[in-house]
Amino acid sequence: MRRGRLRVRNTGCDGIPTGSGFALDSKILIAHRDVLPGAGALKVAPRNGRARALDAARVYRLGEFGIARVEHRLPRKLPFGRRTSLGASVAVVSYPLAAKPRLLPGVVVDRVAGTPFGVHGRVMRLTSALRHDEPGGPVIDAKGRIVAVAFATDPRTGLAVAIPIHTLRTLVARRALEALPPCEGT
Repeated sequence: MRRGRLRVRNTGCDGIPTGSGFALDSKILIAHRDVLPGAGALKVAPRNGRARALDAARVYRLGEFGIARVEHRLPRKLPFGRRTSLGASVAVVSYPLAAKPRLLPGVVVDRVAGTPFGVHGRVMRLTSALRHDEPGGPVIDAKGRIVAVAFATDPRTGLAVAIPIHTLRTLVARRALEALPPCEGT
């Protein structure tokens, strides 16, 4: 997972927000939503590589994480897995704002309607202990492949909520996510 982690710097807002994220594919960047508001120009770099300037064509949000569709290719995408079965062991790779990523082991409990969580489609609930500052981390299967993105905690159950990769890709393609507003004052 370390090799797929990207450093992100948004040059479109005052204060130049920075953080980490990962490439969902060659054109879609996932990062904490605080890193992406008003994004038009981003600087993205692999963990130990040189930063590249990328233009963000569209920016969305889901819970506390942001999704940017960029004009040029992102560096390093991670391997993806298929649908994960109920009871499967998974782990959330958390990206807290000011710390090193943590690995949060868990199990897929169920799949439920995503409507209460702002998702058109089904979401997975996991036993991983996701803190409020750790959304947007990839959910990996036992083979280290990304199968979902954790984005919230279910307030009724305390379970982590994750959107499967295929659902997220469909929503981005259909532009069926909330557009992330520009920086305040712009």
